[in-house]
Amino acid sequence: GLVYRAGALRLVDLDLTEAPAPLRVVPASPDQVDELLEEEGARPFDLATMPLLRAVLVRAGPDRRHLVVTVHHTVCDGRSLRLLLSSVGAAYSARLAGPDPGWSPDDRVISAPDTGVADADAPRHPPVELPTDRPRPKRADGRGRSLPVELPAGVLARVRERATASGATPFTVCCAAFSRVLSAWSGRSRFSFSVPITDPADSDDDVLGCFMRTVAVHVSLPEGGGAEEAL
Repeated sequence: GLVYRAGALRLVDLDLTEAPAPLRVVPASPDQVDELLEEEGARPFDLATMPLLRAVLVRAGPDRRHLVVTVHHTVCDGRSLRLLLSSVGAAYSARLAGPDPGWSPDDRVISAPDTGVADADAPRHPPVELPTDRPRPKRADGRGRSLPVELPAGVLARVRERATASGATPFTVCCAAFSRVLSAWSGRSRFSFSVPITDPADSDDDVLGCFMRTVAVHVSLPEGGGAEEAL
């Protein structure tokens, strides 16, 4: 079973093994399947109503089934989604072989982690003003976009070489280079930027949830230093 436990976000206790009809079965012709899958994925959740997970089984013929599992991002991150799908696959394989998967109600948990308390001693830097930025709104909103960047193989190889030589990770090398770029554009040597991390509670591989956290990286660069000093 999948269980919602009360956590930092005060999720409602709900054992899905006792939930009323958590699996919805929908008959469809083969040519209707794609449309049904798109509609189900686009259907919004009511955040005030648990569970924030739903499953639909589309019957597209006597021996053809499509299982659609939709879960809200607030209770499931990318790592947990992979675990959820692998668990469903394991249960399906076990059912095909005959035996019950043997899960207890608490074997798979969806919960909210403790978000922690901000460090009161952390430095407070003013916003970094960049020449290509749009005017900063008076009131921040949730709108944004992502910009994928693909590093050429040669550049990635040099990043890894620098990381090995410095005893750091490639991610740290990229952060150092990013810091130098921000410093060059803004004319400042002290500032902060944030990065997302995933932090499963208690390193429990059986726990599902949204364990993404935003960590502030505080940068203090020496005057005239390069990327090596930033590391």
